[in-house]
Amino acid sequence: MAPTPDARRGSPAAETAIVVPSFDRPQELKECLAHLARLEGGPWRVIVVDDGSTVPVDLSGVSGNINATCIRRANGGPGAARNTGVAAAEGARWILFTDDDCRPRPDWALKLIEAQAGAERRLVGGRIENALPENAYSAASQALANSLTEHHAARGGGMAFFTTNNMCCLRADFLHVGGFDPAFRQASEDRDLSLRWREAGGELVHEAAAIVDHAHRLTLASFWKLHASYGRGARHLHRRLAREGDTRARFEALSFYAGLLARRDPVQAALMGLSQIATTAGYAGAALSEAQTKTQGRMMSDKSNLGAAEPVWCLTCVGVQDDLTLLPHWLRHYLELGIAPERVIVILNAESADAPGIGAAREILKAHGVVRPPEIWIAPYTSGTMWQQRAEAQTRICAPEDWVLNADVDEFQRWPEPLTDCLARAAALGADCVQGVMIDRLARDGTLAPVHPDPHIFEQFPLRGEVAMAIGGTSPVHGRGGTVKIMAARARILPHRGGHSPARGTGASYLYRYPLGSFHEIDDPGFRFSVPTQVDHVHWTESLPARLDRRLTTPGVSPAGAEYGRRQLDHFAANGGGVALDQVTLEGNASLEATDWPGRLAQLRRIGRRKPLTAPLRNRMGPRSQRILAAWRRMLGQNGLRR
Repeated sequence: MAPTPDARRGSPAAETAIVVPSFDRPQELKECLAHLARLEGGPWRVIVVDDGSTVPVDLSGVSGNINATCIRRANGGPGAARNTGVAAAEGARWILFTDDDCRPRPDWALKLIEAQAGAERRLVGGRIENALPENAYSAASQALANSLTEHHAARGGGMAFFTTNNMCCLRADFLHVGGFDPAFRQASEDRDLSLRWREAGGELVHEAAAIVDHAHRLTLASFWKLHASYGRGARHLHRRLAREGDTRARFEALSFYAGLLARRDPVQAALMGLSQIATTAGYAGAALSEAQTKTQGRMMSDKSNLGAAEPVWCLTCVGVQDDLTLLPHWLRHYLELGIAPERVIVILNAESADAPGIGAAREILKAHGVVRPPEIWIAPYTSGTMWQQRAEAQTRICAPEDWVLNADVDEFQRWPEPLTDCLARAAALGADCVQGVMIDRLARDGTLAPVHPDPHIFEQFPLRGEVAMAIGGTSPVHGRGGTVKIMAARARILPHRGGHSPARGTGASYLYRYPLGSFHEIDDPGFRFSVPTQVDHVHWTESLPARLDRRLTTPGVSPAGAEYGRRQLDHFAANGGGVALDQVTLEGNASLEATDWPGRLAQLRRIGRRKPLTAPLRNRMGPRSQRILAAWRRMLGQNGLRR
């Protein structure tokens, strides 16, 4: 017998959360909860995640041996819904998954936990039985799933995957592997999780005594639709693996397909065959759709469709001593841009592991549905080390062709059309790096104002202007290139320190054809305000002087950072502790016009062609050498030596 969970931790039920996603199946959910209420060893904590049902889930009639709560979220698919449930299961040691059309047997939870036994990196899956024997489609569908389980068990080497309606693991391990990939909205999220679980060094253990009865009522049409979705999910998974360099075929051996038809009655054998035709059709349809999208993308001059197979991540670093007031605003902004909470990567920086801000930051992330546990970086802040931390996280977590938004916690990106449309437009033009200009945000009177929870951050800092260069000026180590930022790039393109340009040797292709910092006109604030991709920089806040003082005394501060920081402090000292509005260029009431975006993009790509003779040399230079060359060019212009 497997070892039982450590009794010193209390009863298993007290340390367990059962997560049940639900979408528009109120009767099935009611039946599922009734069976959960009869589980042995309770009371059990049940978290129902209403994935945007037409009629919100109502738990008012639930009673029995469970403590049930409901979380309602916008529809994002069952994988994303399960992630939301796990994020809400604070304090749970074990997580059990089942679906709203399942009926767990009384000893189900205890059997799963007994098999899991508190072992790290152990994913346990139970047995699923068909609860509707009179429904030929349901019987055939479940028989297919069980045949796959039996096939892998018979050939040895462990289970290939577990279905998500009967699964158990440690919550910490689930969070460590990143949870379910929300890009799999219909199917194959279980296969993807199981693969990543193995890649992380985990094991898959089958517990046949942990049984749920599956009451998935099907018709001929829904049977076909279900198995076609399996094919689309498989294609999505294969494409994800191919992007990561794994091009191996992942289809079952012919012996498995032959076994499907053996020892079965003619009706079930026919339905088994039909299921495979539907799966093949779904796979082929998804592959054809991808090919058409690629063809259209090459032919079009404006934009293409960015599918779910190209995930978009958002990555930041937060100093828990100074940045927590901005973090809720930052999270709301990027979630509203369309970043999935599951794809937010946060690095928390503190000088000691017991800094109280770490716990506060975790609570903020939890309140906004961020499932992935934050990366913890304990050390004094320096820009160089911070960008090393970000590059390491980007390389480790993201696939090379994923899009990544790198944004400091005081940076709020502005896109001239929906984010996915902008990235699709960039991809259609062959670009894998999108830069934007930084526009400073100021309080109405220029004071370094505190950041409050409300109102919106842009209402608290309503002025937009060119402040950084007005105060910091330019020098061989600090130029206008420092106010250009990479807004989005493929994950294989790592940012150089500061995030202004790609690291040397990455071979980036830019949306505007050339780096924005190389445009002659970048010196002109009016030109900068006209660039459609912008980053609103909420830098000029109450905590800034203390942050600058601390960073200037930290060993390893960059020369550019030290010089720029001193100039800011000198400006504040000379102007009553704030920004002198008469010394900066304000945008006024100008705003981005989305209708002008395609034309302005085409115009900037034409402007980018007008390169000076030094362009080939500059493309081979490092960032510092480029800044020196830019300062030399500005000197020539100021002395009338360059047109």
